[in-house]
Amino acid sequence: MNETETCNSRTGTDDTPGVVGVTATAEVTGWDEHDYDLTEGLPRLAEIKIDNAYRGELEATGSSRGQMVYRNDNNAEFTALERVSGRLGDRTGTFVVRTGGVFESGIVIYDWTIVPGSATGELVGLTGGGRMTWRHGESGDLSFTYTLQPEGN
Repeated sequence: MNETETCNSRTGTDDTPGVVGVTATAEVTGWDEHDYDLTEGLPRLAEIKIDNAYRGELEATGSSRGQMVYRNDNNAEFTALERVSGRLGDRTGTFVVRTGGVFESGIVIYDWTIVPGSATGELVGLTGGGRMTWRHGESGDLSFTYTLQPEGN
């Protein structure tokens, strides 16, 4: 399957009832980064604001804020929170994901975890997570599993 094809949901890889596996592509639509600690001899620290557009079974936009530390080899580690707004499958709403990962040798890999209790609209009760991989100059590939618990459970 190539990056431009829309991916459909499928059952989770562990065949757990109610777990849905999803893939999507992501495009960075905005990037703003500002150094806030340039102390000589120490790793550089930066704040980031990133906007994303997701396509596939997740059709949404996301806006994140985070922190980066650039190691002496100019690779980086980061953590961020992102509010995602749009459609997941046939449901609409918003949710927040916690991300954390690394940038090394032109590749970004990070965990993508849905914050429990953060979902709204038809996505209330959403939990799950997965992994995002970006290669420099390409779309990101997101793969995650999720469940939707009824309100009050």
